Amino acid sequence: MENETQNQIPTEGHNISKTMYQQLKATSPTIFAMLGVRTMVQGENSLTLKLGGVQKINTVVIKYDEGWDLYNIEFWNCRVVTREPFVINEKVKEKKGIYCDEMAQVIISEVQN
Repeated sequence: MENETQNQIPTEGHNISKTMYQQLKATSPTIFAMLGVRTMVQGENSLTLKLGGVQKINTVVIKYDEGWDLYNIEFWNCRVVTREPFVINEKVKEKKGIYCDEMAQVIISEVQN
């Protein structure tokens, strides 16, 4: 699983999301396997982790706050249902002003609660 997630981070473009990935990996080498990360989606200033398994939080969005040089982390429950609106996205929690060396621990503690 860990090798799969490593291959999803390209070596060019989206430098901020690549940096986020490297910072998470440096502070917690097994974080992606521990959380069951299935896919990662890069944004210009964000990194989205889609988690496997059935849990209250199944999507984590990490956003870089350039003005403060800190990170804001959103925890989502995204699910598909058989009736309208067919997709339900519910923000469960948000943490703001997170330092890079705190990111992994914040994510792990929130997802595993």
